Amino acid sequence: PIDSNSKHVQVIVCFGKRSPDCICDVCERCTESRGGVMNTQIAARLALTLLVLRLSVALVFFVWIADKFFNPSHAAAVFQSFYGVPGLGTLMVYGVGALQLAIVLAFVAGIVKPWSYGLVLGMHAVSTLSSFRQYLDPLAVPNILFFAAWPMLAACFTLFYLRDADTLWVWGPKK
Repeated sequence: PIDSNSKHVQVIVCFGKRSPDCICDVCERCTESRGGVMNTQIAARLALTLLVLRLSVALVFFVWIADKFFNPSHAAAVFQSFYGVPGLGTLMVYGVGALQLAIVLAFVAGIVKPWSYGLVLGMHAVSTLSSFRQYLDPLAVPNILFFAAWPMLAACFTLFYLRDADTLWVWGPKK
């Protein structure tokens, strides 16, 4: 619908069951009772912002995955030190890397969003929370670097929470 006070085409924000007057790809779940209005310019900006977040989160994960394949002894040491998993062999590290790669590729492609976005959020939440000792002494070198995990965790949560609005460069259904 077109707002009589504006030249912008309006779309209804998703909150539940799709409304019959919804005209956009962003609102997969609109209701008349809780729906709001968002102009298409804001919807496009939101979609672009979520794409940039998704790609930047994936970039960090790809570096961590590469570490598992190119430096498995370092990855095994991380598992022992931060996750309490001692003696992880090279093949197991490769297996974890392969599983993470599959999840992150699904995440980048926007495939099965509730699962792929949720697993990325879960993996990063575990990673962030397992570093709690570093947060207790933030000014010790290199502990200050661990604090970068918190905004990335917020980005992962944002992507999970707004996954239905993340519609650019997704493969398959946009919801």
